[in-house]
Amino acid sequence: MRIDVWFRAFNLGGAEQHITVDNVDQVRALVDQLADADAGSAVITHSDRPLWNEQGPDHELVVAVATDGRAALSYWDQDTSRHYSRGGSEPSGGWEDEDISPPADAWVQRSELEGALAEFLRSAQRPNTVQWQPDPLPLTF
Repeated sequence: MRIDVWFRAFNLGGAEQHITVDNVDQVRALVDQLADADAGSAVITHSDRPLWNEQGPDHELVVAVATDGRAALSYWDQDTSRHYSRGGSEPSGGWEDEDISPPADAWVQRSELEGALAEFLRSAQRPNTVQWQPDPLPLTF
């Protein structure tokens, strides 16, 4: 079991960073890095999930962490359209928006983020430790 995390480090000129987490004990340190004011939103995948059309992950968990420590999560997989976490109101501080456009009520507490990441690492499924809501602006083809 392993999650792969990609995010941009703006203090390094926007260079993409890659971190792997293979133990629940590493989740808090991961959140510390994502909560850094110079980190962009993170795209997270799980190594135990299948590939979609044998090309790329069949899922994606995206996390944006605001300067106040709250986070918005987005998740989709081959069976589930994009959903966002459901929490409190939008943060008053800043946050980087590269891979996620959450609704205003998508922001959860740091402890909920840590729980969701730990559950995702263990289960390779959409975490049940947070509430989810459908994307208010789904893509249509």
